[in-house]
Amino acid sequence: MSCISYEQWLLLGEAERDAIHLNQWDFNARDGYTIAITAASRLAASCQAKVHHIEIGTYHGPEYLLHLYVRDEDCVRMPSMLEQRFEGFRVVWFPLSRLMVRPTEHGTISGNWRHEGDDTDVEFRFDASTSPPRVSARCISDGEELVISQIVGNDKFLIFCSTMPSNGYGARHCFHLTGRNLCSQEITMQDTWVRSSPQ
Repeated sequence: MSCISYEQWLLLGEAERDAIHLNQWDFNARDGYTIAITAASRLAASCQAKVHHIEIGTYHGPEYLLHLYVRDEDCVRMPSMLEQRFEGFRVVWFPLSRLMVRPTEHGTISGNWRHEGDDTDVEFRFDASTSPPRVSARCISDGEELVISQIVGNDKFLIFCSTMPSNGYGARHCFHLTGRNLCSQEITMQDTWVRSSPQ
């Protein structure tokens, strides 16, 4: 169940989500982390207050918690700690001052991004000035454009799916701005396997 898609996750009832979340996922192996960060990004996108930072925490169990940071004046209007649930996860709202950083310290994720090792043949372009943000990507070697879908995020976080038309390979990406010119990425690959010994 660690490879469940978010669409499948949303179709489950609350009790089914809890059974997977609390009893099946191996948190040390980060099972379900992509589901949790997608939920946090969807909550941020639907929130009336601007969310400046997102983290996934764990709590006594362990259990994934959605940690969202908003301006101090907005935080006082948010539900109390662990009072809110969103798409299968409990929520914790934090004041931005807890991070002791200014909202614009790292700037924006908008721009062109390549892997720092120059060993990945893809360049992404992000534009977080729109809602939802715009994402495009191309192969550096041959210019092939990737198909991008299911975009969620803001000027610090982006989650989306990409598909390479020429071979059908797909992936789900989670980009997180960590510095003015640095992003971290978590990626879940989607491809097709064929049984090596047909039944």
